[in-house]
Amino acid sequence: HPSPTGLGPTVREATAGMSPGRIQDILAAVGLPSTHDAVSAVSALGGLFADRRRMAALLAELPGESREVLDRLVWGPPYGQVTHDPAAHLRAL
Repeated sequence: HPSPTGLGPTVREATAGMSPGRIQDILAAVGLPSTHDAVSAVSALGGLFADRRRMAALLAELPGESREVLDRLVWGPPYGQVTHDPAAHLRAL
């Protein structure tokens, strides 16, 4: 469902239903330290997404196919779904 701004889900919305372990895995994958709970982990991810310089550096490391997926999401809709076993270029995201 689109957000009121049309910009896609918040970090909290995107991580709703994820296990605490999965959220910690995401922190590790983006180079953030682990946290003691899921709430602080989601907050740390939100901080990362708010930091344009750090996000630009992370996105620059992605394979071209992964960046193409993000480019398509920019022009909408800003939501997508992946299967339980996504392709490698989607797992990178």
